[in-house]
Amino acid sequence: MSGPFYFDYAATGIPDAEIAHSALEESLAYFANPSSTHHLGKAAQQRLEHWRARAAKTLNVQREQIIFTGGATEANQMILLRLLLNKDPGNTHIVAAGFEHASVHESLLTLKHAGCKLLWVNPGNDGCICPKDFLAQITPKTRLVTLMMVNNETGAIQPAAQVIQNIRSLPHGNHIHVHIDAVQAIGRIHLNLHDLDCDSLCLSAHKIGGPKGIGLLYLKNPVPTLLKGGGQENDMRAGTENLFGICGCVLALEKIQQRHAQSRSHEQLWLSRLKDMGATFLPADRAIHPENFSQGIIAFAFPPLPGEVLMRLLSDRHVYVGTGSACGQNKKDRLRALTCIGIADKIAQCAVRVSFHEDTPLEHSLQALDILEEIISDQRKILNF
Repeated sequence: MSGPFYFDYAATGIPDAEIAHSALEESLAYFANPSSTHHLGKAAQQRLEHWRARAAKTLNVQREQIIFTGGATEANQMILLRLLLNKDPGNTHIVAAGFEHASVHESLLTLKHAGCKLLWVNPGNDGCICPKDFLAQITPKTRLVTLMMVNNETGAIQPAAQVIQNIRSLPHGNHIHVHIDAVQAIGRIHLNLHDLDCDSLCLSAHKIGGPKGIGLLYLKNPVPTLLKGGGQENDMRAGTENLFGICGCVLALEKIQQRHAQSRSHEQLWLSRLKDMGATFLPADRAIHPENFSQGIIAFAFPPLPGEVLMRLLSDRHVYVGTGSACGQNKKDRLRALTCIGIADKIAQCAVRVSFHEDTPLEHSLQALDILEEIISDQRKILNF
């Protein structure tokens, strides 16, 4: 078999054809604007609320706590950029991890420019945030903290539940808004938002086989928003609702949440073969303590071979991987998640990320690894490493 061999699920999943067809049928049957007051509009509105209720049930929250968005980037910015409405930004303190996704990182820089005080917490060399280090940055002026649950570059699982528990234990802890980016966690970690005790959390449908351009925001309690207009989504997100996307999003969420514990066969195979090839794992703990990482994401390098070059060589052989976040606006941003855990720039520039799904055929991994081994063998002769 000559491919394609797709290993870039962290950028986007392969669309689920059954879900796409079901969502299309739904949107064709209920095509009217859900805000219209005639019978067709009311029917569309009823279907919209039907899907909202199903999403809420899947995540174990209340129906009114589910807000459908245009994606996780928009959901992140809805929560963060609302702080621009504060009349005293100088007294607004925010604590965030240094490796956050670009949609969070860039929004935080906007808030900093507006006068908010921003405190970064970098992970250890293992890629994980230390809950005590995070707690040490919290002050009585802290209004918001944000943390991704699974790092999109390294796959490191963050101790989100412990961080939240520590914050809630403070005298002022219940007044701090805790936002969780769970985009890479969904499908890899079972989510029960009732137990997590965060104030908001976002998901993106296209990471789990659903449509692009649709996401979900869990919001425990209403907050002010900058997205004003027609009052849709409980006055949180103006704009005509995307029933096709919403249906596809919820079906994908239900399907992924119903999965039992995933097999780690792909991970074990990749870790073993990469080790034999002499790969540098990023971070080194990825191979030593795989239980601390999402089984679907592995970052590695073969320095001095640049990651972009290796990605192109693999792509020419129909093996598709990533060199970091597809949403990174520039090389510096793509390297941020690696350099903040102490990885040198010259190594980070060689990083490649493979990410896969439980349904990825094992034979694809075997063939992709054979191709990778051939390429590395050739490049070692050329670059003498």
